[in-house]
Amino acid sequence: MLRIGDFSKLSRISIRMLRHYDEIGLLAPESIDELTGYRYYSEAQLPLANRIHALKDMGFSLSVVGEILKTYNDSQALKDYLLLKQAELKELAEKTSRQLLILETTINRIGKDDNVMEYSNSIAVFHDKEYKEHDPDVEIQLPVQGSYQNTENVEFKIVPAQLVASVTFKGSYSNLTAVNQAIANWVRDNRYDFNGAMFNIYCVSPAQTQDMDELVTEVCFPVKKL
Repeated sequence: MLRIGDFSKLSRISIRMLRHYDEIGLLAPESIDELTGYRYYSEAQLPLANRIHALKDMGFSLSVVGEILKTYNDSQALKDYLLLKQAELKELAEKTSRQLLILETTINRIGKDDNVMEYSNSIAVFHDKEYKEHDPDVEIQLPVQGSYQNTENVEFKIVPAQLVASVTFKGSYSNLTAVNQAIANWVRDNRYDFNGAMFNIYCVSPAQTQDMDELVTEVCFPVKKL
């Protein structure tokens, strides 16, 4: 039997957390001395402690760790949990990557442009059913706050949320073909279908920089699940 301190060192889990795991039913001591209250663990519990440690490192909450441990020996159930967490972390990583990209671009432009933080992202919605080199039907959108009356050439509206497949890239618009290919492959592989007019969000546009390598564009294709 192992005293709680020794088990703590072997498992790399603090005594405080071991007590907490016992309270929530995640990892209970093998035995507790009725007279002293000392907690004892067995070497056979180390694999369970390692599983908990590994699952926490993957980002699972303790409540989810408990659910996973109930079906840990079911390889398909375990795989499903891991795939779900993988997708969640990929989405978070992509969001963080976009944020870092915009931060990097903004930092690089500080001192070069007095209005570096004073622009809003413009959006171009392409309504044509096919690609057109000339005279495309393009709707330009800019975010505004407040309520306004429509004019002859400007319509104010609330745009509903859409499910989209998107890629944010930095650089020249000559990259659009490769970006579109990546989106098409993702839509196919994940069993989605295109659903409406595609649009581009110009996070950093030619209006903010003349350096084509500094452009930041998010390409968005509305999609629906098959």
